[in-house]
Amino acid sequence: IAPWYVDGVIDNSGTVLPLLECIIGKDLSRPEFFFSDLNKLVGMFIKTYWTREDERLSYFFTNENYMIRSLLNSSHLTIQASVNKNIILVSYHSLKDPFNTAKDKQTLFLAYKELGYDATLHLIKDESEIDGRFIKDLNHGMRITDKALFRK
Repeated sequence: IAPWYVDGVIDNSGTVLPLLECIIGKDLSRPEFFFSDLNKLVGMFIKTYWTREDERLSYFFTNENYMIRSLLNSSHLTIQASVNKNIILVSYHSLKDPFNTAKDKQTLFLAYKELGYDATLHLIKDESEIDGRFIKDLNHGMRITDKALFRK
């Protein structure tokens, strides 16, 4: 986050660490998404130039490329906090998100709190927190509409 440009962040189920499937999924033999019907399941890859196959290529995905995309990079968080701690951070995240990113989100928000930010993580734990109007399920995004998110 560029702290000199931002007053607040509203997040719904955003990932904290880069999902490698979305960057170098083909190298990992892990599809980015699937199409399915009654009799088929087809894994799909987005064409990307990033690779981990050959270090000599200009699009080799280095460890540095990973770290610059990681919100849990402690040195970046420290720099961000030294520039501006007056950023309000609010996030909604399902504990049952199929991407298994809730633990990373909890770690990030603990770091934000320790750095002095006004940070609130609404971790949706189970079906009892589904109200049908704002939170509709426990999947990624919880089917929260943008309109409802910004009203909240």
